[in-house]
Amino acid sequence: VTDQNRLDARSLRRILDRLTAIRSVFASRSKEDDPKGVLPYWIYAVDATALAVRKLLEYGVDSTGDEVERRAIAADLRRLRRRFQKLWLARNRTSELGITLARFDRAIRGDSLRTRLEEDERGNLCFSIVNNGKRKASGMAKLVSFPEGAMQFEQNPELHFANLRPGKSQSAEFSFQVAPGVEKIVVKSSSADPNVSKCVLGVFKKKFLEIPRFEKLPEIGLELAHLLFEKGTRCQITLDGASVGDTWLAMGSQSLGLLVAARDQQITRGQPVWKGSGFEVFTKCADTEIAQIFLCPSTADAPAAAFELDRAAKAIVPAPQVAIQELERGMENYKIVASVPLSILHIHQNSCEFRLEIVLTSAASPGSGHQRIALFHPVEDPSTNGRGFGFIKILPTRNE
Repeated sequence: VTDQNRLDARSLRRILDRLTAIRSVFASRSKEDDPKGVLPYWIYAVDATALAVRKLLEYGVDSTGDEVERRAIAADLRRLRRRFQKLWLARNRTSELGITLARFDRAIRGDSLRTRLEEDERGNLCFSIVNNGKRKASGMAKLVSFPEGAMQFEQNPELHFANLRPGKSQSAEFSFQVAPGVEKIVVKSSSADPNVSKCVLGVFKKKFLEIPRFEKLPEIGLELAHLLFEKGTRCQITLDGASVGDTWLAMGSQSLGLLVAARDQQITRGQPVWKGSGFEVFTKCADTEIAQIFLCPSTADAPAAAFELDRAAKAIVPAPQVAIQELERGMENYKIVASVPLSILHIHQNSCEFRLEIVLTSAASPGSGHQRIALFHPVEDPSTNGRGFGFIKILPTRNE
């Protein structure tokens, strides 16, 4: 199919006309033409399809709300149920018959519960139950992921609803983490209640940023800066569509190299550190807690420096393990290069992927005051949530 087909009233009426013509062909055949006795099944299939089209006409966006037609549809649906049961029992055992008859019964009653599933801009899954039927409904639906175990939900991903009135909906938000090595996930809604429709959402949660790995990464200085600038991975930090900072990354066997450049109208050292000029780097491997370091430019009374969050002491402390050097410093911009040991970032030496977020604190425009601007997602306290990070894939080792 290459054309878009719109199921509006006009096209549905054309389909009904075609189904009527098809039915007349089947009905014109005699028993002699049908030694296997299959014509009643073909005619039933045409009638069932025609009724579905009538329902779309009557309950769709172009509906006129014709109560006479709606009652006629319900009556024809009851007749179809009886015909289905008779045709089934003529050739099949009674087992499994009840499943389809129960679906007829729900359609006749007007039960219609739909699930909706979407991912919001913060990376959460928004899950809703919508009652499109005619009666109040109660039940439970939940989210499951495929492959199994690809997602770890931070709370039980179930939505319980009670006495949900027709036309009403109930929603819940679920945050999650993605298992290592999984790049594509399909999330499904599932329920023990057969009234609840199944909904599937393909989640391409892992949008990887690839960074090179080098056997030997210079510890600090212009050599490291040149390597990062020429062969590292560049990431641009933007605010309202304008660039306010850049960072280049590459990984060595023992450290992560960062070259960072920022525009800042008011270069200051904050108290605490994260309130002033600088870059915060958050990292997380699958089985480690979040690591957090700070790279700060020089000020009139302090040289460029690195700090880390000491979670045990709940304090920000100097990080002498981080080798840092300021390459440029102007009135409104700065550039620094740093070599950060993998141990301080809680990244395993043999890791092939990890999660990263970089947050620039900058007064990027005159009079704006310092703002926190994230590389990947809006900041929701990335020091604790671990969700809004980007996924970093480390390329095979380069020996140069």
